Amino acid sequence: MRNPKKRSLLKANELRLAQANSMIKSQSNKIEAVYSSRLNEINTLFETYYEHGNTSRESAKIVEKVKEIIDQIKCDDMTIVQFEQIINLSHNNIITQIKSHSTKLNEKDIRYILYVLLGFSNRSMCLLLDIDAAALSRLKYRVKNKMLECGLSDCVDQIFTRR
Repeated sequence: MRNPKKRSLLKANELRLAQANSMIKSQSNKIEAVYSSRLNEINTLFETYYEHGNTSRESAKIVEKVKEIIDQIKCDDMTIVQFEQIINLSHNNIITQIKSHSTKLNEKDIRYILYVLLGFSNRSMCLLLDIDAAALSRLKYRVKNKMLECGLSDCVDQIFTRR
């Protein structure tokens, strides 16, 4: 006969493994949902451009569609929540950690951090934050200093070594 203690340890390990697999599937489903919605928007733009990109009227429509998408990303709180979920899943809950340790960071600061971690270009961030390049540079400096004041030097290294 098998040892009952050994059997219960094996069962506990199996349950932990099943739970971990379930969490991984859930996380990848969240990430997939955000990426597929964004990729659908981009695909629509490509389709429109392919069909009508050679006329100035249609080019203007494409630019208008891009502006709508940018405005949606800027103003849609659900998109920001989804971005936070993706970053938290892929960077060990960094946004949750930053928010819990720093009351000095405002919403614009958090959005800047999100956009950096998502890999947006400086030009993209300027559009999404409604600021110019000089203001973006100042924002980066202020965010970095606020985080250092709050003892988040590990997070600063993780975020700002990318740029």
